[in-house]
Amino acid sequence: MRLEMTRTFPVPLERGWEYVEDFRTWSEWMNMGVVDPEGAAWEQPGDTIKMAGSMLGIKFPGSLVLEEKVALELSRTLYRWGGWPDIHVEQRYEAAGPGAFTLHIAAWVDEDAGLFGRSLMWLATTLPVLMQREVRHDLDRLEAIFRKDTAKPVKGHGESHAGGKAA
Repeated sequence: MRLEMTRTFPVPLERGWEYVEDFRTWSEWMNMGVVDPEGAAWEQPGDTIKMAGSMLGIKFPGSLVLEEKVALELSRTLYRWGGWPDIHVEQRYEAAGPGAFTLHIAAWVDEDAGLFGRSLMWLATTLPVLMQREVRHDLDRLEAIFRKDTAKPVKGHGESHAGGKAA
């Protein structure tokens, strides 16, 4: 299973990168929250963020493991959720003219998923319509945040880029 989606956002590349890669903003635009933000890091391969999320109304704990991060270009993450196969996610960033950037997302599940590869949970994970809906919803929320914030000045490091209080 492989899913790809691309969206262009109305903020400069650097600002988009900083916001999307800042795990403290994830709960603002993704359907998951960071369990221990104070004890978390997201800079080096192997850094792991404990998460709590929900899909189809079912709440579940999980973690995101940073596989690779190249500033202003890409990040690769391994999503691990109990009972589900690992999901690899690659986010590629590029400038899209003055004041805009494009985010290209690719997500896939390893074909060799063992016993879980035959389970109902695996089928739900690999169902392209379900995954597309979840990713599209996240990108819609991200776009709304960026559009609402376009009239405001770029915030300094350590402040919320969505016009809210510092995390």
